[in-house]
Amino acid sequence: MEVSSSKIGVGILTYKRPDYFKQVMAKIPRNEIGILAIVNDGEDVYVSEQDADVVFLNKKQLGVSASKNILLKCLIDKGCEYLFLIEDDILIKDSKVFQKYIKRSEEHTSELQSPCNLVCRLLL
Repeated sequence: MEVSSSKIGVGILTYKRPDYFKQVMAKIPRNEIGILAIVNDGEDVYVSEQDADVVFLNKKQLGVSASKNILLKCLIDKGCEYLFLIEDDILIKDSKVFQKYIKRSEEHTSELQSPCNLVCRLLL
């Protein structure tokens, strides 16, 4: 069973890699997700408000952990049930990757009888 895209949230963390960021953005399957949030972590601002549903422009570098926590909180507050965090050097090759991860996660968690449906890190 396919999960409604409105329940899927994707957060992108970027830091000083505008060229990589452009490539990542070109590969994001916007029609497959509900919320896209971006943290531009640092003084080099190359992310615009139009790039995502929610954009955070950190005036100074907060670091990976703090920036990912910002993304997680945002996606949870927006009501997303399935959360994916990617960094600015991960290119998505399959537009159905989020649905595939969710399906696999649900198969695995049903075996464990666990209610967990949170996927915190997307590795391709």
